[in-house]
Amino acid sequence: MSKFLKYLLIGLGVFIGIIVLLNIIIPKPKMSNTSDIESKIKALDRINLELIKKQTVLDSVDAEYRARIEDIETRLMDIGQSKIIIQKVYSDKIQKSKTSSPSDLDTFFRDRYKY
Repeated sequence: MSKFLKYLLIGLGVFIGIIVLLNIIIPKPKMSNTSDIESKIKALDRINLELIKKQTVLDSVDAEYRARIEDIETRLMDIGQSKIIIQKVYSDKIQKSKTSSPSDLDTFFRDRYKY
């Protein structure tokens, strides 16, 4: 036998010996029961369904609050327009009061404050 073949067989034997030794020394992971894993999966599925239901409830509450916010924003925009109208009405009344006679002012306050 040639030296090359001899060293090749020795190297191959050492390599196989190391693999066998490592398989003996290193503990193999233990497989749990498949029924145990299936029960965990089913439990997680139930929890997932509960979370989905809660998420739909939160989504509906979110939509309700968004609708309320939009309503408030619309009212705030209307307030700006109403403020302009009110300013115009009162500025007209102020201008009218400057040119009114005392009897007109007395009638205005009597109607307004009912005295």
